[in-house]
Amino acid sequence: MRVVQVTHHFLPCIGGVERVVLYTAQKLVKEGHKCRVVCLDRCHNSEKLLPSSEKFKGIEIKRIPFSDLKYYKVAPRVLDFIKDADLVHVHGIGFFSDYLLLTKHFHRKPIVVSTHGGVFHTKKLLPIKWLYFNLWNRVLLRRADRVVAVSKNDFRIFSKLTKKISLVENGVDVERLLKLKRAAEKGLFVFIGRITSSKRIDLLLKAFAVVKEEQPFVRLAIVGEDFDGTKKKLLGLVKKLGLENCVEFAGNLTGKELDALMSRAEFFASASEYEGFGISAIEAMAAGEIVFLNNIDSFRNFVKHKENGFLVDFSDPETAGLKISEALDSGREELEKIRKNAVVSVQKYSLNNSFNSLMEVYNSVAEK
Repeated sequence: MRVVQVTHHFLPCIGGVERVVLYTAQKLVKEGHKCRVVCLDRCHNSEKLLPSSEKFKGIEIKRIPFSDLKYYKVAPRVLDFIKDADLVHVHGIGFFSDYLLLTKHFHRKPIVVSTHGGVFHTKKLLPIKWLYFNLWNRVLLRRADRVVAVSKNDFRIFSKLTKKISLVENGVDVERLLKLKRAAEKGLFVFIGRITSSKRIDLLLKAFAVVKEEQPFVRLAIVGEDFDGTKKKLLGLVKKLGLENCVEFAGNLTGKELDALMSRAEFFASASEYEGFGISAIEAMAAGEIVFLNNIDSFRNFVKHKENGFLVDFSDPETAGLKISEALDSGREELEKIRKNAVVSVQKYSLNNSFNSLMEVYNSVAEK
């Protein structure tokens, strides 16, 4: 089968969706299928043009120019690279899903659309997003051969728009993460993800300041790209809270550098107000980190409070900080039990399980 994966960004760009596309493409190639990834020719917030064509471990990469309307990236040349496809898999809701579904009568290719959290990651432009999602996408998604919800929360939301929907939760490279050599440093917290307003790193920092008062040994490493320009404000907040000596913005880390940090981290924390799936948190659990996550639907799907992690209401950062500090005082034996439970609980998100479910969708669509 020749599958074309269509996504806004791909390697060398970094993010949760980018990792999912990479995992899927690598598995397709390994199983003997042909895979092409079509993406935009620049990473988010970057002026650097990437090569228009590239090969990576058997994956064909095609990068195309686009008109940047800030919230909508217009790239009609995508049609040039799906002509020989047996199936087109679009990742995310936006121009690519709109355009490929609108032109389906022309290209006549089977279309699978993965949800990846939809469009409600932030509250910006909420009325427009509501109209776009509930009216425009209600019509367009009926043209998709299958919509793949990447989380139970997405399934609940998107099943109101279409009945042609399957739940295939994102896969995580659990096998690789389980092999990381643990060298946990006492009190080292990490946050890994894009630095955006929706991740509410401001609330995380305020809660961490409370933890620091109770537990002077703690440190926090924030890993990720400044996606929407919020880092400057966060640096000011770090200074205001007096956390300069215990909070580090580590930038984008990949490969061995990221693995090394994950093996050293004792805890993972996220105050995110919205997640399509929560891939970074699941990766942290697989790597043996104890997670402190905001009490939202996406995180509740895989964390049971005090069983395999902790759910905390970060909207009240002072109380959240006290709850985290209280958890740190619960004893080494209790924390180790939670850590082990976490490692076991996320093994169902293995790449093999997710890929096998996705291939069932591909085969059912391609056979029509």
